[in-house]
Amino acid sequence: LLTYNLENGRFAAYKLAEENKLGRKLNPDDKEDTEKIEKLLLEKDPEVTSQLRSDLERIGQVNPGIVTVAGNVINGNRRMAILSDLRAKTGDDKYEYLLVGILPRGADAKDIWIAESKIQFGQEFKSNYTHVNKLLKIRDALQNKGMTKQEVANVLSTQITTIEKDLDRLVLIERYLDYIGKPGEYTHIDDDQISEHFIDTQNNLKNSQDDFPDLVEQLKFRNLHFEAIKADLSHLFIRDLNRIKNSEETKERSFSVFEKLKNNEVDLEFFKEDIQETIELDKVRAKGQPKRLLQRAYTLLCDFNKYVSKLGVSEKNVFNYVEDIVKKIKEKG
Repeated sequence: LLTYNLENGRFAAYKLAEENKLGRKLNPDDKEDTEKIEKLLLEKDPEVTSQLRSDLERIGQVNPGIVTVAGNVINGNRRMAILSDLRAKTGDDKYEYLLVGILPRGADAKDIWIAESKIQFGQEFKSNYTHVNKLLKIRDALQNKGMTKQEVANVLSTQITTIEKDLDRLVLIERYLDYIGKPGEYTHIDDDQISEHFIDTQNNLKNSQDDFPDLVEQLKFRNLHFEAIKADLSHLFIRDLNRIKNSEETKERSFSVFEKLKNNEVDLEFFKEDIQETIELDKVRAKGQPKRLLQRAYTLLCDFNKYVSKLGVSEKNVFNYVEDIVKKIKEKG
């Protein structure tokens, strides 16, 4: 008689991915959709699911779930999915029921959101709540549950400014998903473990607004971060991208290789290496060591000499860029 809670924040991203795949909303009253929901709940966080299954088999249910008077499970969805699976596989009647506490009659969407959040954002649940699911849950409260930013901040024991920053980060994540051609595929962020990348990207963009007063440059700077994330660079490297704004030279070089990537003149690997080199050179420059810069350039060219016979058209083009730079330096000298 119970139904799964499709508003369950813990698997919001996976539910949205499934609905995008189906091209429709999941219906908790439909048998086939119920099976899909159970599959999502059982496959998400396999280690946690395995531990909970083991506990339910050994000691049974200890803590009750929470349901509305209509039988919608607010807390205990994964537990119910495991019990349903155990009932189907063993036929044992002890798995036929979910122990629950029932919310008062008249509890509205706002009350339910608050009850679920206070439980699921508690200390023991934090490890199970992914970064992007938390952001989706916050926005859901404001858009669909009639809550104010202050009310959400109070429930989550935080500040309004933090809530606003979280909402801005969710928009940034959505812009990235659009950029890589995966709109709405929030699971991509958690599956690839790149949520930290967006915290650093958000900080870099905010800290660089005065350095990029031109909106076109701001957009390039943002998209350069997106390309770095796409290239699977670490979040610590993403943090270092803030150094690009330190000089006109680093800006010009970074934007130049970004344009070459967009025009398919260089590949993603070259982009990755060139950006890394730009940042490293800025670090060396910051220490006032021009001799070290020249020594690095010399060492790299000596290593490159081994591959001269394998140069393709794109590599020769890049080599020509290097040659032009050397000529300009000599002319200045």
